[in-house]
Amino acid sequence: MDNKSDQEENQDNLETKTPTLNNMSTMEDHIKSLTDLIQQINLPTSNKKREYTLVKVDFFTGNGDDPIEWLELFEKAASANNWDEERKLQLAPTYLRKTADGWYKALTPEPESYEEFRKIFLEQFRTPARVMTWRNQLEMCRQKDNETVDQYVARFRDLLAKIYPGKDLEDDYLHQFLRGLQPEILEKGITSMSESIEEAVKAARITESTLQYINISKALRNASQPTKKSFTVHQENSAIDSLKKEIAELKTALLVSKEEPKPPRRNDYICFACGNTGHFLRDCPLGN
Repeated sequence: MDNKSDQEENQDNLETKTPTLNNMSTMEDHIKSLTDLIQQINLPTSNKKREYTLVKVDFFTGNGDDPIEWLELFEKAASANNWDEERKLQLAPTYLRKTADGWYKALTPEPESYEEFRKIFLEQFRTPARVMTWRNQLEMCRQKDNETVDQYVARFRDLLAKIYPGKDLEDDYLHQFLRGLQPEILEKGITSMSESIEEAVKAARITESTLQYINISKALRNASQPTKKSFTVHQENSAIDSLKKEIAELKTALLVSKEEPKPPRRNDYICFACGNTGHFLRDCPLGN
């Protein structure tokens, strides 16, 4: 009886462990639940990119600061630091100081997007006086002595972009650009044949490289040649002999001046005490 009971119990357990259709469905539900849970665990808590402080931003005061340069630096820093548009709108006002800070605090209503902030910021600080300053700088823009063609054209184009934002008018200023190049580059005559600033830049680069190679070649040539002496050996000996002769003549003149007899002492002095000649008052016998 006991053995039979054990067999029946084992049979019951085997039947319980054998998966049925209903048990399979339940297992699939458990697996799906576990899969969803694992995916939720692996998902990031937020879709936003992680922010950094890799690049710092200078303050803008509104008192002589260049608004376009500040905006460009701020937007570059925002890109490097992973600031999105919403974050840029939040952070931009925190870098305003003095006049600019007072201007922003007086805004009603405040801008609702960064693009709106950018627009009203330029309307406020890109003043006609500032534009006139840029025009004067463009008129006086010249390539400096130690400045490359690329550095010069970068300054030139930067001023054009500030004066005419969003417009491509640089070819209208071709002749002004050419006048600003160094005379050594213009003397070659290549750049003057250009019909656009881009062509002029390419030609100026070629001329600049040519001049650099010429200067290097001259330096190497001068270094390889022996240094020329300013005097030959014969000239040096002649100079030494002339100096010796002058020294001997000076010595002779000095000896002669010592050997020449001194003029006799005058004895026609008149004494103020006795009126006689030949002695002074201090030597007068009457005075004593």
